[in-house]
Amino acid sequence: ALPNVLLGVHGGDDFGFHIPTWLDAAAQNALLPRWAVGANFGFGDARFLFYPPLSWIMGGLLCRMLPSAFAMAFYVFLCGVIASSSMYLLAREFMNRSESMVAGMFFVISPYFLYDMYRRAAYAEALAMALLPGSVALLLRIQKHRRSRDIALFALSFSFIWLADIPLALISSITFSILTLVLSIAAHDWRFTISAAWGGLLAMGLTAFYALPVIAQLGWIDAHESGRIRSLKSFAFGVTTLLVAVALVHGLAATFALI
Repeated sequence: ALPNVLLGVHGGDDFGFHIPTWLDAAAQNALLPRWAVGANFGFGDARFLFYPPLSWIMGGLLCRMLPSAFAMAFYVFLCGVIASSSMYLLAREFMNRSESMVAGMFFVISPYFLYDMYRRAAYAEALAMALLPGSVALLLRIQKHRRSRDIALFALSFSFIWLADIPLALISSITFSILTLVLSIAAHDWRFTISAAWGGLLAMGLTAFYALPVIAQLGWIDAHESGRIRSLKSFAFGVTTLLVAVALVHGLAATFALI
């Protein structure tokens, strides 16, 4: 956050989207506004309906309390605090306290996290990435302790990722599924799979206030096109990728079982 305070605001790639969205959200009295009045030269758009709400709710609240430049700096600071705490929580599953603090510090200054903040201005993705290690830590705690509290906290953390950034949420969903399957096979413990599945279902329930209106109104937009890129023709949806992923999961599971 200090570079923004001392050197001024850096206009990254997505700066022109996020900051006006925050200011628009701050200007409206609704917690969940539906129409961005200031977008598209005053014609507006429905970004508040379709774009994940967590980052612009945080940004809008900060812009109500602080000047926009300081609001952005404080948002960066909050993401850094969340990221370091999240990685500390994960590292504590394997390391002592001091080593975990070092891990949290290095995660905050990792190149891609800094690139998201200061070059891309991808504030939503940075927030989701900050939450990711903590979600993994809670998933590991579900396997170890099988406590309802850990399942609930995992669901809350996972839902925040979905409410922050959809691409990273999709990647996280695949990652958590593979990790759950590998650990269940390695430990011959399918109760862990059931517990993790309950956590995932609870997370989906917590995001329903955002997801259901989006699904109901997808017909109003061309969701499958982005310029000349067709999302459903992406490699992530291909049959070959699915088969490779399944083979990889079974290979990793066999490796863990042998260990």
